[in-house]
Amino acid sequence: MNDNLSFSVFREIINSSSIDQVKIEKNDLIILASDGLWDVLKGEELHQIIERNQNQVNSKPPFFISY
Repeated sequence: MNDNLSFSVFREIINSSSIDQVKIEKNDLIILASDGLWDVLKGEELHQIIERNQNQVNSKPPFFISY
């Protein structure tokens, strides 16, 4: 892929992206994931994963739970 095409694809991705701002508070749990997560997991399944890994959630951040 040449540089011009690569930049064009990158620019299209940036232009179609959105940025959201939310207020977070101490002890909030933030899940960073692509929209593909919801293709394979339901909310209740994610909740179960978090519960199974509660010791990591309560540890000093940052912490990571891999699926």
